[in-house]
Amino acid sequence: MERTEATVLDHGCLFDNPLSHVCSRHGYFPGMTVLPDGELLAIFMLGEAFEAPNLRPHVTRSTDQGHTWTDPEPIGEAAVNGVPVNDAVKPLALTDVDVVAAGYRMYRDHPMVGIGNPETDGVERSATVVVRSSDRGQSWTSAAELDLGLSSGLENSGPPVLLSDGSIICGGPPMPLWDGTKPDGVDGRLIRSTDGGRTWTAHGVYFAVANRLITPYESRLCELGPGRIMAIVWAFDLDAGCSLTNHVSFSEDNGRTWTIPLDTGVPGQASNLLRLDDNTVLSVHCQRETGDIGLFVRVVDVTGNSWRELTRQSVWDRATGLAVSGYGSMSGIRFGQPSITRLSNDELLVAHWAVENGQGRILTHRLAL
Repeated sequence: MERTEATVLDHGCLFDNPLSHVCSRHGYFPGMTVLPDGELLAIFMLGEAFEAPNLRPHVTRSTDQGHTWTDPEPIGEAAVNGVPVNDAVKPLALTDVDVVAAGYRMYRDHPMVGIGNPETDGVERSATVVVRSSDRGQSWTSAAELDLGLSSGLENSGPPVLLSDGSIICGGPPMPLWDGTKPDGVDGRLIRSTDGGRTWTAHGVYFAVANRLITPYESRLCELGPGRIMAIVWAFDLDAGCSLTNHVSFSEDNGRTWTIPLDTGVPGQASNLLRLDDNTVLSVHCQRETGDIGLFVRVVDVTGNSWRELTRQSVWDRATGLAVSGYGSMSGIRFGQPSITRLSNDELLVAHWAVENGQGRILTHRLAL
């Protein structure tokens, strides 16, 4: 492959609150998919604050390749059995009309404390959830909680991925319980659907480090070719209470078995991947703790399940860094969860959330290859 570089064309905004002096509305955790006719559909969380009990997923769409967006519309339940819930889901277009979105649900049993227990570093009661639409995301089913035989939900913060064989995969590590215990371990668990997102089953482990409590936050999956899948994670050392550099793992058998995690050396946390060809990916990284702070994209050669950086480009640097020590300290993060959406053969749209001037915004950056 010839050397490929990403060039920033312009910057945009998917969501902002122009009336911040009147009401508190903050946007976080965007996910985006492209419908077959080219329309963009995005889901993000909207609420009063980063861990507000009233955070709910909202849908917005663009018919001009992300230059303008419709007013966001809420989906899903605000509460279940009287308890507020936060459902964070990411979408995937399957057909002209069918869309599936997967993620996790947090029950806000302690709404004035926050999602993380500051005493134990556990989190609120949780579940893995899926919602579906059969009308291009205009209406949605109620969130279905998946029975995966686990004590908590998966930190399934990435979008579902459609594979060449027609199955859909996503996953994450089990979340710790409110008391800080981890009855289901800390490894990355893969889940799979073979019927368009209607039913899901546990499908093995995509990330595990022997004899160490290293968990894969913010996992993202990417199919490189039929049967070959790559995962990139925010590797977090639970014993030391600190982030490691981004790690990747590979599968050559459609996600059944995976390589030992490989250290990329990139000082990033939340990241994402886009396939350029069978052995080349575009990666995007939120670098929040050491070195240069901001959002960076890299073109990477992954031949032979390796990681060889070809180019690196700064995309956005209006950022404030923060090192976290676990779930209890994540409320101070000021940007994260980047995604990459292909608009054409040579044009891409990167999206992420960021707090700017005290306002949670969803930012976009248009790139050319």
